[in-house]
Amino acid sequence: MTHVVGVWPALEALRHRPRAVRRVLCHPRLPPRERAEVADAAAAAGVPLIEDATRVRDLRRHGAAWVVTELDPEDDGLRADLDHLVLVRPAQPGNVGAAMRAALGFGVRDVALIAPRVDAWSPHVLRASQGARFALRARAWPHWRAYRDDHAAHAVVALVPPAAGAPVPLPALVPPPLAAWTFGPEGGGLPSEALDGAVAVTIPQDPALESHNLAVAVGVALYARAASAPPGGPA
Repeated sequence: MTHVVGVWPALEALRHRPRAVRRVLCHPRLPPRERAEVADAAAAAGVPLIEDATRVRDLRRHGAAWVVTELDPEDDGLRADLDHLVLVRPAQPGNVGAAMRAALGFGVRDVALIAPRVDAWSPHVLRASQGARFALRARAWPHWRAYRDDHAAHAVVALVPPAAGAPVPLPALVPPPLAAWTFGPEGGGLPSEALDGAVAVTIPQDPALESHNLAVAVGVALYARAASAPPGGPA
C-alpha cells in the first residue's frame, strides 16, 4: 500500500484510479467546502471517506494537509503508439514526480523507468507529481535493453550535456513521429547503450550552468516537442 497527501491529489486519484484507492482519510479541520468536494468524489468512486485525525497526522509528516489517500499500486502498460518519457536510473523521487507533472502538462502520458530507479508509486513521487501520476501510465524495466526489446519502434531522442559530442540543439530538432524522450540522472548522464543509435539533443544553456534539474530539462524538452506539433494535431 502507498499513500498521497493533499486534497488535489485525492481528487485526482479518485478520478483516474478509483479502483486503486482503498480509502480517503480526512482531519476534522478539513474546511467544509473541501470536505464536500472530497466526499462527493469518494462517493462517486465508491470509496470510503473516514475521519481519522491521528492517522492523517502520522502520514502527512509535516505541514498542514488535512487529507490522506491510501492506495494499492496498480500495474501499468505503456501505449506502443504514443511517445514515451524514459527516465534512466533516476535517483530522486521528488524529481521523478515533478518530471511526471511536466510530462502530463505537455501531453506525454507514458513513462518508462529504467533500473536502478525510484518507485513510481512511492509517497514522495506521488506528492511531487501533485496528482499527475494518477493520469499517467508508468512501468519499470530492469535495464535499457529490456525496454528497447519491448519498444523498438520508438526513435530514441537522448538529452545530453552541450559538451557531449555534437548534439543537435533542441530548437533545431524535428521530433520523430514516435519517440522515446530519454533522460539520464543528474550528474551521471546516460549509459552508452542508451546513446547507441539515438538522436543526441542538447538544451542550449548559459555556460555558467553545469546542468539542468531533471524535471526542468523534461519540461523544456517536452515543451519544444509540443510546440513543434502540427496545428490542431496531437501533442
